[in-house]
Order: sequence, then structure tokens, then C-alpha cells
Amino acid sequence: MPRRSHPETVEKRGRNACWKCKERRIRCTLERPICSNCARGKHVCKYGRKLLWREEALARGICFGRQGISGRTPEVPIIVHHMSARAFQGKVYFLNITLDDYIEPGCGTGPAELGQNEQAKCTGEGLGEPTSDSEDRDEEIGAVEEDPPFDTTTNGDPVFHSPYPSQGLSMIPSAQNSTDFHLFDFFVSCLCPNLSNSTTENPYWEFVVPLSFSSVPLFHALLAWAGHEASFANQAEKYRYNVASVKYKLRALRGLRNEITAMQGEWLDRQGNSPPDNWASILATIIILSCTDIAEMCSPEWMDHLRAARVLCNLAWPRRPGLPDKFRKFCVMWFVSHDIMSRTAWIRENIFEPSEWFAGDEDTEIDPMIACSRGLLQQVSAIGTLILNLRARRVTLSEIEEEEEAASFRRRRDAIEEALQALHQRSSTDSDGSESTGELLQVAESKRLCALIYLYACADGATPASPVIQGLTRRVIGIMGNLTPKPSVIFPLFVVGTMGDEVDSNGSKSTGYSHECMA
Repeated sequence: MPRRSHPETVEKRGRNACWKCKERRIRCTLERPICSNCARGKHVCKYGRKLLWREEALARGICFGRQGISGRTPEVPIIVHHMSARAFQGKVYFLNITLDDYIEPGCGTGPAELGQNEQAKCTGEGLGEPTSDSEDRDEEIGAVEEDPPFDTTTNGDPVFHSPYPSQGLSMIPSAQNSTDFHLFDFFVSCLCPNLSNSTTENPYWEFVVPLSFSSVPLFHALLAWAGHEASFANQAEKYRYNVASVKYKLRALRGLRNEITAMQGEWLDRQGNSPPDNWASILATIIILSCTDIAEMCSPEWMDHLRAARVLCNLAWPRRPGLPDKFRKFCVMWFVSHDIMSRTAWIRENIFEPSEWFAGDEDTEIDPMIACSRGLLQQVSAIGTLILNLRARRVTLSEIEEEEEAASFRRRRDAIEEALQALHQRSSTDSDGSESTGELLQVAESKRLCALIYLYACADGATPASPVIQGLTRRVIGIMGNLTPKPSVIFPLFVVGTMGDEVDSNGSKSTGYSHECMA
């Protein structure tokens, strides 16, 4: 009797196989446009390279290309951000609490006495059972595990030792574990103070943080931003913080999409007479997600958020000037200023026209959030529009041949220069007159001078060696030398470093000052 022949060893997959055969780890027959395996199983057959996005790789916990080590990384608890107790001395931080306020009766007084049952008992209040929506999210993008307890010391400084702060979590209804609480604490303690140039006015504290208590997408957006920034504060755990940031960002995007869908139905029910109840949290979520995208890669994709915000602002606030309120001013100022400043880096469409959204507002008063006046923003926007028209012709102002067209461009250019020369920016009337007000005036003046550099360099074709650019550069550097490093000085440093920095004795451009300040 002949022996039964063994089946041939099937090749698992090849480089030229279709995506489905590679996924199933079977040999592909390589027919085009559809192979036999996909035709038999009625699958979609595609060939070529399959792109893997960086966010997807981080969310799945796998290697992205050849970056880092290959293979899956074990899911381990993320190391928390240790806050030194000295950082809270003399500051009002929500409530004056101690370790005793975190521990309920019967839960023990130390980490050794906190077992699993006791920990669940201490954290039961305020958290509740996870909803089916949160379970689905965790199954899809992975759950962030609980953090280990705080160490009693960090570099010799005492820190808070709170393994599971139940009362702290109960103050934040959207928090589900201690990781949420610690990243939220990092946002409030480390990021918020630097987001405004005023010691008395901070719209992120006044509006964004309270709205996050009732909006889950906004809360996740805050955690995503905090996780990204915390990765720079703790280089040893940078990868894990980045993974957590991506997870929270995906949750925020999914929740924002659901809120916008629900808002559309509510808006139709009200027949457009009044904005829905959650429109404020939606706008705040868009702002925080835009900040996260800018901080991550500063790619033009964040402009998609800006376009969505334009639609929502048109619905919430008609184009005609209405009664001014602080939240409207905050949102409009953020969207308009970032739209204008983005066009100083790449000239594109004009999404928020400042003359339309700043109608009825004071032009010379300095806004503490952006450290300049609305009048200056309007002139920077006018420069961007002028440059856009010139670049469409692919000429500079001096190269236009038609006399009538050249005269029209020259009149626009001279009007902008005259307005910038005559612009006198002032602080608000209710300013506290502190030292920060003086710095605010200096930052606003440096931005006005940089707007002139921007005009001369892009419209007139002036080089860093031009006398007018050299003079303005020296004035800006003289002002910057007296200022403390903060985000509001990034635009002057950017303009000085790219358009107006001084040249050395060999005639080559020297950007040492701006690079040193930005570092």
C-alpha cells in the first residue's frame, strides 16, 4: 500500500502577498486584481504597502517602524507625576487638605494596611460602576492601569503619599482612576498658570477647568494635553506618558463627535433660537484638542478643528456684534489669534476674519491671553492677506510691472505700516498694576516691532542685513532681555530667529540668541 504523502509545507506569507493573506498568514496566489483566497472568502483584496499611523501604533502598544525596540511592550502602570509639597506652600489649591482627609474610617492609615478590598472600599464613592460605553472604549484602545502609591520622598523632598485619593476623585466626577486625577492635577498645577499673562485673569481656570467637571470629552482632552507635556517633565517615562496621551486623545475625539451629533439634533429641536446647553464645552474641547495637536507636531491638521469651530461660532454667535461676555471673548480671541499667527508660518485660507469678529471691541486694549491688542492682530492679518496676494503673483512689491496695480499694493502696504507705527497698546483699565502688567506691555511692544519686521521682510523683500531690520531687531532683543521666559514670547523669538536676527562678521546669519531663548 503506497504511503500517504505528507502535505507540503505552506509558506505563511510573502512580501508581495495581499493584505488579507498576510493577516491570515496564508500563502497568497498573487492574482490581480483579486487572489483566489480573497475571492473564495469574499474578502477585499488589496496589494501594496499598508500604512501604520503613529497614533495607532502607540494605542496598540506595538513598534512604530524601526523606532524603539520591536515587539509588544508589557502593560505596566504608568509612573505618576510626583508633586513636591513645597510647591504648594503659600498657594490656594482647591481645598486645604491633609493625608487624613483622604482616608476614611476603617480603611487603615498606611499603605501596608490598604489591601485590595480596602482600596476598593476607599475608592468606591464618587467612581461608581463603569458604564458599558467606558468598557467598550477600554476594550478597543486599552485601559490605563492604576498608578502605584506615591513614594514618601523624591530627591529628599517630602511628597504627598496618597495611594487612592477617594475624596480627590469625588471632586472630579469624570475621573475613573488615580491616573486621571494625577494628570488633571498636573494640568491645573503646571500648565494652567503659564497659559495666561495675567495674575488675575486666566480663562483656562475660569472656564475650561469648571466645564471639564461636567464634560467627559473635555476632561479627556485635558488629560491628553497633560500627558503629552508630562512626558517632557519626566524623560524616563516619556513613552508611557505618550501612550496615555494618545489613549485620552482618542477618547476625547470620539466623545466630541458624539456630542456634536447630539447637539445637532437639539439645535433642530430648538429651531436655532438658542444654542444647546453643551455648546460651551464643545468649543472648549476643540480649543484643548487644538492645543494638543500644536504641541505634538504643529502640523496643519489642527486647522480642521479651527474650521469646525468657525461653524459652531457662526451658530452660537451671529456675525453681528452682540452683548460681550467673557467666554465669547475668550473663544473668539483664541480662534482668531491662532488663525492669524498660523498664517505667519504658512499662508493659507482666512478662516476667522478679525474685522468681522472683533467688531465693537477695543482695538488698543491688550488681551492678557495673547499679550497684544486686537488692533495689532488686525494689522498682522492684513499683512498676511497682502502677502497672499503677492505670492499669488509670485513677485515682491518692487517687481510689479503695472503701475496701477503697483500703486494699489503700495497704498495697502503704506496703510499697514502707518497703522503699526501709530498703534499705542495699553493694558486694561481694571489691571492690578503689578509687575506682570509692565511685562505685558513690553511683550505687546515686542510683537508690534516684530509685525513691522514681518511686513518689511515679506512685502518689501528686506534681508536681515537691511538697516531697518537691524534696528528693529536690536530693539526687540533689548526688550526680550528684560522678560522672563514664557509662551507669549515665542512669536517675537520666531520672527527674530527667521527674519531679523543679526549677522556675524562673516556675513552669515546668527540665530544663537533666539535658539538659546527658545531652548
